[in-house]
Amino acid sequence: MTDRGIEAFLTEALLRRAIRTADIRVELDARVPGEAGRLRSDVARMERQALVRVCAERWGLKVEMTRMVRFGPLSDDARERLNGTVANQRRLLGPHAPGARIGS
Repeated sequence: MTDRGIEAFLTEALLRRAIRTADIRVELDARVPGEAGRLRSDVARMERQALVRVCAERWGLKVEMTRMVRFGPLSDDARERLNGTVANQRRLLGPHAPGARIGS
């Protein structure tokens, strides 16, 4: 798929669920932050990985999220960055788990 193809697919899937998109960004392969390589043209084909950022709204609730998809093994650097991100999320979200006390 191309970056624009992924964007169109995602936009259609969200609209079918009455979710309006404010912004969708699709970064493929060399454009993904931290990955080496030359930048691709405006319409690029996905080879190994995609980083997808979506800002969408339904019933007045606006949500922004980022997801990364990768085919094949992670490089040592990418695995280290992923582990760091997971550790940060645990620190930030841990105190908000169901049943957690406000004082914690």
